[in-house]
Amino acid sequence: MKLDYLSLFLILSFSIFQFTEQIGVSKSPWPDKYHLELTFSIPGSSINQPITCDYDLSSNKVRIDQYHGLSVNLFRYDQDPKYYYEMVVAQTQQICFRNHSNLYSNTIPVFLPDYSEWNQLDPEVRRGVRVNAYQLITKKHDEETIYTFYTNAENNYPVQYTVKGVLDIFSQHLDEYVINYYIYTPDRVDKSVFDLPKICTESDQSSYNHVFGRNLINFKKLFPNTIKEESEFDKFLKTYSKNYAGEEYFKRKQIFERNLNKINQHNKKKSTYTLAVNKFADLTFEEVESIYLLPKRDVPISKQSALDFNSEKFMPNDQLPHHFNWKDYGAVTSVKDQGTCSSSWAFAVAGTLEGQYFLATSNLESVSAQNIIDCSWKSEYPSYGCDGSSHWNGLNAVKEMGGFMNEKDYPYLSVSGYCAFDESQSLSTIDKIVNITSSDYEVAQSLYEYGPMSISLHVIESLLFYSGGLYHDVMCSQENVNHAALLIGYGFWEEDPTQAYWLIKSSWGEAWGDEGYLYIARDNNLCGVCSEVSYVVLGDISSNGN
Repeated sequence: MKLDYLSLFLILSFSIFQFTEQIGVSKSPWPDKYHLELTFSIPGSSINQPITCDYDLSSNKVRIDQYHGLSVNLFRYDQDPKYYYEMVVAQTQQICFRNHSNLYSNTIPVFLPDYSEWNQLDPEVRRGVRVNAYQLITKKHDEETIYTFYTNAENNYPVQYTVKGVLDIFSQHLDEYVINYYIYTPDRVDKSVFDLPKICTESDQSSYNHVFGRNLINFKKLFPNTIKEESEFDKFLKTYSKNYAGEEYFKRKQIFERNLNKINQHNKKKSTYTLAVNKFADLTFEEVESIYLLPKRDVPISKQSALDFNSEKFMPNDQLPHHFNWKDYGAVTSVKDQGTCSSSWAFAVAGTLEGQYFLATSNLESVSAQNIIDCSWKSEYPSYGCDGSSHWNGLNAVKEMGGFMNEKDYPYLSVSGYCAFDESQSLSTIDKIVNITSSDYEVAQSLYEYGPMSISLHVIESLLFYSGGLYHDVMCSQENVNHAALLIGYGFWEEDPTQAYWLIKSSWGEAWGDEGYLYIARDNNLCGVCSEVSYVVLGDISSNGN
């Protein structure tokens, strides 16, 4: 048997951890707190690694010292956001790297197996101590792996743990791994060991650049969990109430894991924005395009019958507020979820109408997107319901229809339905439609002067998983728009006051983005924000509002 023991040692330095739920494993025989000193070895090699562990589950803190402090791993999952730190020797001094924990995982590492459901063997003597023995045998592809755990017969303290067999994490060969436990102190831990050393709070090395512990989850078979561990994919299915069976389950799981890896890789970089798992995570981008996004098209579209935008009466640039948000003035309704209907265009239209109605009446009404979806098919500017349209066509359809209704009277279905528009229940009509197609400054002026405006966007994969921060991806085009949304604000980014942004309300629910909103860099018309911008002037206001 040939092994590259040096490479294996580097891998195994992080492979002795078993992942368990952050709040504890209900059947685990071990307490929430303990101090543990052990050695990890591979018989037949020179590896005999001393490890010290301080474990405090109740406080979500773990410290792991390897080779008497030569390498220190400090997990501080009590922090928000969760962090772990690695202190290593760099030539002549120790330095510290700080890393985000897995953004979709609520797990912390443990060092002792849960043997509560293993088979008990006959007592024997190990390392001069009479022990009780417990064993688990697993089989995969006709290859057995044998896990055996020995505890002191008098006090049940850990004595030894061995693994023999073929483990996927160490390639397909038979091997043996041994952990000898020397000191075990239950229910007590020195809290000071979790204090952050000065080098981790002041050093320039406390950054996200160092890749640490990324293989932990792949090596959990060294400590098998006899209680079925809920995978990240299963947690996702539960969170979003999705169910798959058979081949479809494994297909979706594979897609999910690819997307999760992309999300984690992005979040390891220095970036102005973060990504996170959301309802799109089990879909390919092509599937998202077909289900949620609009047919991709170049801009601009025809704008017949639109008013030419007149910016002459606007205030000078230096008089425009540096920050402005129509939410602060009560002109924006709650974030909606379009479901599996490609109806962002209708929600963008509804949002524009809501803002104008509020400015005219001081009452905020939730306008029916379903009314717009159902009644736009036969317009001179036709729409195709849940198969998509543009907010421009939607605005013209509402104008032709002669009004728009309240969501309360015409609720959203997430499917195309029969047109049930009732003019007697209309809130108002559209008198004029105005488009801004020149500069982003004129867009900002119009937004400030006239209220929330419907826009088109080019959505790419990174934008699908946006979860916060200032979005900026150079791959996002000014053209090829495939989504509609509502522009509600602008400002300058707090972390970088030189960077201007737009604030946009989407229709993918509050679980997407920053509680349903997108902060996007105001930079060279990124993602086509300023390519198609429209607002309306309302006609007569009815008395049907609240």
